[in-house]
Amino acid sequence: AGLDGVECIYQKHTPATEKRFLEIAKKYDLATSCGSDFHGVHVKPDVPLGMKISAECCKGVELCVNIP
Repeated sequence: AGLDGVECIYQKHTPATEKRFLEIAKKYDLATSCGSDFHGVHVKPDVPLGMKISAECCKGVELCVNIP
């Protein structure tokens, strides 16, 4: 059991919440990610695909890609 990462940047988080999650991730050496919470137009029609984020928000966010 354990935790590998945390979604720090999320469209409904306040800037203070994002900052706090980034601090926690750094403190515990966790991977960080961002996401729009889009699960499809039939699942969450009120949540659009993608989100606008600033360059500042990207600092500290890691890009993780699984390539088989």
